[in-house]
Amino acid sequence: MTAGEMLQRAVDFREKLQAIKAKAPEVLWYPYDSLTNFVHLEKLLGAQPRNVIELLPNRRVLDVGTGDGDVAFFLESLGYEVEAVDLAASNHSALTGFKRLKAELGSGVELHERDIDRQFSLTGEPYGLALSLGLLYHLKNPFYYLEELAGRAHYCLASSKIADILEPGGTRDVRGTPLAYLLEADELNEDNSNFWVFTETCLKRLCERAGWTVVDTLRVQRTDVARADSAEDDARLFLLLASKKLDAALVRGEGWYEQEEAGWWWTAPRFTVTAPLAGVETRWVQVDGFVAEALVAAGANELKCRVGGGEWKRVELRGAGPVTLRFAWPRGARVDVAVEFEVARRAEISGEEDRDLGLIVKDVVLG
Repeated sequence: MTAGEMLQRAVDFREKLQAIKAKAPEVLWYPYDSLTNFVHLEKLLGAQPRNVIELLPNRRVLDVGTGDGDVAFFLESLGYEVEAVDLAASNHSALTGFKRLKAELGSGVELHERDIDRQFSLTGEPYGLALSLGLLYHLKNPFYYLEELAGRAHYCLASSKIADILEPGGTRDVRGTPLAYLLEADELNEDNSNFWVFTETCLKRLCERAGWTVVDTLRVQRTDVARADSAEDDARLFLLLASKKLDAALVRGEGWYEQEEAGWWWTAPRFTVTAPLAGVETRWVQVDGFVAEALVAAGANELKCRVGGGEWKRVELRGAGPVTLRFAWPRGARVDVAVEFEVARRAEISGEEDRDLGLIVKDVVLG
């Protein structure tokens, strides 16, 4: 299904939801149309060189901050296995709207009541996709939330309010600086559930440091300059994210042995990764690892790397210990890019070890 086809299906599903809501005026329905998000998501996803839906490893979807569940129920209608997260204490209708729609639709969407500002857990197989739309600026601890989610979902579609001018009444445009503004309790829409407003640069960095690769973004704005404390001078950033923790940003290929309990891998002398869909701003691929004494027992060794079939780049491994190795990413390389690594001389380990060993790797990331 293309992003355009999904948008059309969302338009049709909205009419169905509106008819149900019209029959229950006593419910305090969420006042905003959540399915309009697909107007913007169609532009974001339609710009990708590969259909992101095809990259999902499974059809499990998590809708965090589901509200009345409009998006969750819509994706369920498309055949996805959808679970939703929200909390009655912070939900607009104390989840009355969600429960009413679920009953009327005969839905199987499972609701997890979780306070995601605190330690939270979700069980089962990781989700192929998580949705976090219009949620981040309502969280007290967005870094913790994004970091936890990166370990539970391969991909994420997120959006949040952003601002270019942070100070009330100010004129200094700081959109290129990684800053965040903490709102007063009644400073924006007299809504004390609003906390952090980020600059665009800050929001991207937040996602990257919390364990995501920013594949692409879409800025949606009412005015050219957005203000943190204004609902009129407003801008939103939609993001397509790939988890660095769950082989979404990079998929391990040949030459990787079983992961050790401590979370690292021995590799073969030759090992590879593939980037299913690299970010538009990707500049490098980095290996964080450890050089075993056995790898340099006979003297300095060498690791070489080739990205996308380009030229081999070489680095010398002189001694044992932790290493961080970074290699340039080809400009414009986006889809299914193969990254090959090769150690010149395998690690010489005596005894019962019968594997050809190369590097000890903790992580390979894009940046």
